[in-house]
Amino acid sequence: MPRTVREAQFGMLAVDLQRYGARGQITAIAQFYELVIPGLILTRHIFKGLERPLYCDDSESMQGDEGKLVYTRKPAFDFEWTGGPEGHPMRREVPAGKVFAVIISPNTRHKEPFPEVAGWIHHWNWVDEDAGLAEAPIHWVDRYTEKLWTRGE
Repeated sequence: MPRTVREAQFGMLAVDLQRYGARGQITAIAQFYELVIPGLILTRHIFKGLERPLYCDDSESMQGDEGKLVYTRKPAFDFEWTGGPEGHPMRREVPAGKVFAVIISPNTRHKEPFPEVAGWIHHWNWVDEDAGLAEAPIHWVDRYTEKLWTRGE
């Protein structure tokens, strides 16, 4: 039976991006605009549930890990910010043996003010790649509760 596919919008508040800038994490901002935004549609795997306790305001408990979604892929390039405040994103080599992961929380608590947002983008980073499943984080079986989807399956 074919799976139902639906379009989803993910969000991140401007104030959260401003916090990255205030902490000097400008390469993370370059990655957001060059890898996260255009890259979610290119996701290879989606996993659900982090296998570690996590406090999150969506659940108001230490079970915030249960609903997290992790989107992974191996982009052709990484990006860094160069040139200071007036600079720009610049392509660089993908870290060897790594995949790019984006952590998203389903929008369960803020549906009323943001009904169009299916999930909130929380974090993105490079992680070691699993030897047995291409474009998946190392030890994905122990790291996540379940694999929800893989492109091409």
